[in-house]
Amino acid sequence: MNRNIYIGGAAVMAACLTAGLVIILGRQSSPLVSAAPAVTTAATVSAPTHAPPTIIGTVTPLRTPTPASITPATVPVRRGLLRVSVPTLPAVKQTDAMVVAQTLIATMYSVDPTVDSDRTDSARRAAYLMTPTLAAALTTPLTTGTGVQWQQWDTTGAYVTVTSKKINIPWTVADNRLTVIRNVGFIQTVHTAAGSAALQQQTLAVTLVRDADGKPWRVNSMETP
Repeated sequence: MNRNIYIGGAAVMAACLTAGLVIILGRQSSPLVSAAPAVTTAATVSAPTHAPPTIIGTVTPLRTPTPASITPATVPVRRGLLRVSVPTLPAVKQTDAMVVAQTLIATMYSVDPTVDSDRTDSARRAAYLMTPTLAAALTTPLTTGTGVQWQQWDTTGAYVTVTSKKINIPWTVADNRLTVIRNVGFIQTVHTAAGSAALQQQTLAVTLVRDADGKPWRVNSMETP
């Protein structure tokens, strides 16, 4: 009987070992399965759903002015520094008719063709001593050209200065409180790199007017006596 139990126990043990071996072999024969990598899904950005702001009123965009919209300057283009003197108004004794007449002639006939465009430029420098009517007449742009003498001065780089003096010439028209005539003699001197040369003396009869006693004199006309 004991032999049978031993044999039976051995059979059971053998059966158990066989079953365990089958299970182990079964596990080894199954293929290995790798885990699939995680898939990252890109985030989707949705367009904003809010409406743009509402503009109330009219909006005028800024713009840069074009050259055509800019008014060009009316100041003459200068080619250098003026080489003749220009008396200023405070320095002129305006209640003295002779001083006003001499100052106007010295300013108007002193020219620098390398700087001045024509004779009207020097007339503009003297216009503050003229009546509005005379100033308008003498500063009107020339339409007939500057003349041979002016062109020669310009070509040689000359400039012209003036010295003046009182000339005593009797007039049939007597002076009054508001109108006087003063005779002014003046000489133009032409200056170039080669030297200076004085031109022949000229004389002008200058008519001056004023509004009332004590008011400044203004040149109203000039003529050859």
